Amino acid sequence: LITPVLDMSMENPLINKIESKDIMLSKSGVISAKKMCAGLIELKSSIISPLYGSFKNFTPTYIFIGENDIMKPDAELFVEKLKKETIPVSVFKGDGMPHIWPLLPLLVEAKIALRQITDLIFASHQNKKS
Repeated sequence: LITPVLDMSMENPLINKIESKDIMLSKSGVISAKKMCAGLIELKSSIISPLYGSFKNFTPTYIFIGENDIMKPDAELFVEKLKKETIPVSVFKGDGMPHIWPLLPLLVEAKIALRQITDLIFASHQNKKS
């Protein structure tokens, strides 16, 4: 996962502390887009905001979280929920990085993260062959 939107309501108060540092997203922009996509679905419904759902028997997870990503506070809550359910989770932190930094090809950090993602996919594929 690359800093997914886990709570479309964007009500986590820690988001406000990071918002000015995120060059990719704004809280109002995310909420506006999510309301358009959600239609009549409540923004805190687990259907569109997985943070409110169950993570029992969830798959082992790799997550890339940027330090300056407004999704970071919810991503950290997600990681804690996975750990509480004893789901294996590996966190890759991007120091000083914005939302979706692994997909920004001009950044050295993105190249490193993409290599890590490629290695994880390759290792997963190799394990399935064994």
